[in-house]
Amino acid sequence: RTSRSRARTPRASDASRQGSRSHPSRLARRRTGEACASQTRVQGSGHHQLSRVPSSRPFRRRRSRFTVAGVSCAMPKSKFTTFDIAAEVAALRRSVLGCWLANVYDLDSRTYAFKFNKPSGAVARDADTPAAASDAESEKIHIIIESGNRFHRTKYERAKNDAPSKFNAKLRMHVRTKRLNDVRQFGRDRAVDFTFGGGDTECHIIVEFYGQGNIILTDKNYTVLTLLRTHRDDAKGVKILGNHTYPLDRFRAFKQYEREDVVCALASGMTVDDVAAADGDADAADEKTDGAGTRSPGTIREALARAFGYAPPFAEHVALTAGIPNGASASLPFDDAVRDAYIDALTTAVQGLESWFEGVTTGAVVATPVVTTKMDSKADGSEAIEIFDDFSPFPLKQNEGKPVKEFPMDGVTDPACAFDHVVDEYFTALESQSGVLARRKVEAQAITKLEKTLKDVENRAAQLELEREKEEQRAVLIEYNLEAVDRALDAVNSALASGMSWTELEMMIKEERRLGNPVASMIKSLDLEKNQITITLANHLDYVGEEKPSGGKAKRVTVVVDLGLSAHANASVHFAAKKKHAEKFGKTMEAQSKAVAIAEAKAKAAIERAGNSAAISRARQTLWFEKFNWFVTSENCLVLQAKDATQAEMLISKYMLPGDAFVHADVTQAPVTLVKPPPGDYRAVPSYSLTQAGAAVMCRSSAWTSRAVTSAWWTTPNCVSKIAALAGDKLPPGVVNVARVDKQFLPPAQLVMGFGLMFVVSEKNVDAHKNDRLVRSDFDVTLEQDEGDSDDDDDGGDVVEIKRRDRVEPSDDGDGDG
Repeated sequence: RTSRSRARTPRASDASRQGSRSHPSRLARRRTGEACASQTRVQGSGHHQLSRVPSSRPFRRRRSRFTVAGVSCAMPKSKFTTFDIAAEVAALRRSVLGCWLANVYDLDSRTYAFKFNKPSGAVARDADTPAAASDAESEKIHIIIESGNRFHRTKYERAKNDAPSKFNAKLRMHVRTKRLNDVRQFGRDRAVDFTFGGGDTECHIIVEFYGQGNIILTDKNYTVLTLLRTHRDDAKGVKILGNHTYPLDRFRAFKQYEREDVVCALASGMTVDDVAAADGDADAADEKTDGAGTRSPGTIREALARAFGYAPPFAEHVALTAGIPNGASASLPFDDAVRDAYIDALTTAVQGLESWFEGVTTGAVVATPVVTTKMDSKADGSEAIEIFDDFSPFPLKQNEGKPVKEFPMDGVTDPACAFDHVVDEYFTALESQSGVLARRKVEAQAITKLEKTLKDVENRAAQLELEREKEEQRAVLIEYNLEAVDRALDAVNSALASGMSWTELEMMIKEERRLGNPVASMIKSLDLEKNQITITLANHLDYVGEEKPSGGKAKRVTVVVDLGLSAHANASVHFAAKKKHAEKFGKTMEAQSKAVAIAEAKAKAAIERAGNSAAISRARQTLWFEKFNWFVTSENCLVLQAKDATQAEMLISKYMLPGDAFVHADVTQAPVTLVKPPPGDYRAVPSYSLTQAGAAVMCRSSAWTSRAVTSAWWTTPNCVSKIAALAGDKLPPGVVNVARVDKQFLPPAQLVMGFGLMFVVSEKNVDAHKNDRLVRSDFDVTLEQDEGDSDDDDDGGDVVEIKRRDRVEPSDDGDGDG
């Protein structure tokens, strides 16, 4: 970048060289900066990102270091490599394929959150136990895609933009509500293809993770519909533009490398196939070697990067696995004595790495993620903290012996999804650290601004008070020296009245002052243009009968007096100025007290905004019953109400169990309602909870609009039938048959509804709420066998008979457990 920028701006370069010649120290600093810039080290990123060593010369862009709580740290890994992408694609194929895209959200200009709905059937298929499969419910899945850096599932919620961008609006228009049918990696390159829908409506979202990254939306023929940024390189024949076909032939295909490929890579930085393809085509050779032409690589790292596209960490892993001293930094070519042995070892290491890549892609190998950390401290060795260093889909050779960060595998049962979980925790921790730093910065800026405002107020108040004191002192000094001031004014006025020029008057005053004239000694300067003179006065009255200060002279103060006024009049002028400053001081303090209050309010608001913004919290998994209208009674019973006929059928066929209560009403629009018993050993629903459920049924029926007062009824699940009583046909969804004799009517309910807030109780406060929502209805539940005649209409099965005494136990006034 530096060389290109210099080539584009030769004038600026010439000017800087001329400035360097004229300033030797500047030339020294420039040379030092260039020397330090030439010393580069490779970070563990997806592509060859170089971080410059800090020097005395400031660079235009330095992103190789960051600060955590005042500690300067090396930048942790933040980009996916080819092998990271392979592991993540394998995880997403196991967990997200077949899900339906619900929406797309903007997190920032480069990061987007994709929200998927996973059907209950897919959740049951992925369940690890039959019990979990039978209780499977649909769930939400969020995937974060950051252009050029990463993509993974996340369990955390992040702040979203209020309105979608134009790019996001285009994505929503084409892919929302479509099924994710495929996720695949393009060959061995850092690009992923998400396939949505099928047939004529098929769309592809291609995410690039090299360079600046990109997100491209295409149709089924890979014609670009919209993209995050355009790219064009005529030298390489690459055009990524709207309404153009996306170039798929530029990606590196997967192949197993042989010994000849390793030999060719160490010699020229290309594989055997690349050399054959580039024969007779110099442009292709230059393109393949990334501008290096036919220059041979100088190190193993350079050879593996140019030939196989290995990121520096994996090139280091291959070199150390091969047992080469100095690892990937070893110089090329090898000595003849060790050349064959090193080539064989490198070939074995490369083939092992490629076998791992192929196994992860096909599902034969499961990624074993590792996150390494290191301790970093200030220059004085204090405040050492643990920071992230690197993450990889398998243990790297160079990371052996380093401390490892373990993340709890909460809810992760599939080993193939472990890498996805670890990456989510890794990046969430990094974002949290960045958010804390951002909030601290905003708080520090707000506090600094407030302190500056307070300091300005104090300085202004002190200045006004000083001016008031000075005016008062001048007026008092004139009063103490009335005769002397009048003599000075008369002397100057007499000289001017006699026609003496201003220059002659000044010369005369200097001469008289030299001769010791006391009147002339009082006059310090003349300002005849303003009809004023400056005199020096001292307070001799304070030292009458007392010793004067050291030196025998009282402190003299300069006072400006008007030649057209007497001494008394001049004193009055200064007293008036003193009064004016006092009034101004009062008004200023009143106005600035308001300014301080406003500044404090702004600082507090800025701190609150910083605390609320960029906060990352674990996303709450929606509970299975939240798809219905629901509430919890005062006796801790769960009440479920269907929103439509489909949900009514679901409640009856899937969720209604023995011991539940079926509540309904003979009113139009009355919802099918199911009441679950309270947790514990209860085998039926308490009567007070049934009354509350009946009131909810009436409020959600047509009685709410007609204001008709009637009663709801309840029955047991074995009395609910889906077969018509007379015709014997199956009833439509949402319609049930309950005999009149099985309906137990509830008391008339008031048509009153309200809203309730539920709070999650922390573990340490559970005991304080153990007596909340106690069962207050007094009832007994018994099972009785019907011993009637077999010819009766009853089927003779077990009937749940609930014997109730509709009374409420009085609560203890002292305990207040209710």
